[in-house]
Amino acid sequence: MKFDEYRIAPEIKKSLQELGFKRPTDIQYKAIPPILKGEDVLAIAQTGTGKTAAFAIPVLHLLHEQKQHARPRWHQMPGDGAYPGAGLSDH
Repeated sequence: MKFDEYRIAPEIKKSLQELGFKRPTDIQYKAIPPILKGEDVLAIAQTGTGKTAAFAIPVLHLLHEQKQHARPRWHQMPGDGAYPGAGLSDH
């Protein structure tokens, strides 16, 4: 399997490619899919096998997804919307 085949944000795939990552290590191959599904993962592997990336890649993807679906709160506030709290001063 290649990183291109994972259901992760295109921006993350591009960054992985630019960093020279083409295929996941064994720990990444086993950990990334369940983490993306929201499952708990307990993994043990030697130093240098990619455990941090196995955790970070899906977390970055999930944060990216949350950011894409989030709306700025200031759109819901009174005032002209120029900044949060616009129109709320006492002057």
